[in-house]
Amino acid sequence: MTKLFCPSRFERVKLPSRLISRTFGMGPQAARELANRLNLTRPRGKIILYGSAGALDPQLQVGESFLIHELRLKDSELKLSLNIPHSLRFLPQASCLTTDEPVLRSQDKQSLFEQFQLQIVDCEMAAFMDSLVEDMHSQIIFVRTVIDSSQHSLRFLEGSQIRWPSLVKPTALFDFLRISKNFLIYHRSMSEFLERVYQLSVTTSTEPEASQL
Repeated sequence: MTKLFCPSRFERVKLPSRLISRTFGMGPQAARELANRLNLTRPRGKIILYGSAGALDPQLQVGESFLIHELRLKDSELKLSLNIPHSLRFLPQASCLTTDEPVLRSQDKQSLFEQFQLQIVDCEMAAFMDSLVEDMHSQIIFVRTVIDSSQHSLRFLEGSQIRWPSLVKPTALFDFLRISKNFLIYHRSMSEFLERVYQLSVTTSTEPEASQL
């Protein structure tokens, strides 16, 4: 049976009643804890981890959804190439950098893109794979939807927490209102894309594999 996980309740999307997704918490530590739980329970079937991501590539737009084919953990030597199942390979794919905290400034997104040449950024996926036992790698499918573009900053956040007093500043309030609108786009796009991935993944006989680059 396919299992679905996402970091937060804000990222959990509406799915058909037969599908249940569980939250595991935001950030690399929460991702590692989920991996450790799965290492112990060893569930069978596909495991889909989905959620939002920031764009590093300036060509990406809010609402674009991707399967992840390449992961890198910032400040680590970990690089993973994920082989997408044949039945899913026609779907859009992206490469992802995992950082300890959200990248809040557009200047920092630009710098990371120039340094790593990866398309999106998140705080969980590579950390999850770094802690997951290797013989479970073939069960994992990652799905991400862009929620903020590379040109936009998130001046209302401190780490992953909202700094409510900052909203008295017009720039921070504008960023907050924009990301609130983007979440509506995220939910619509992710819900459609995720159900498609689920339908295709449960019928495929080809399993994805992960290998270190």
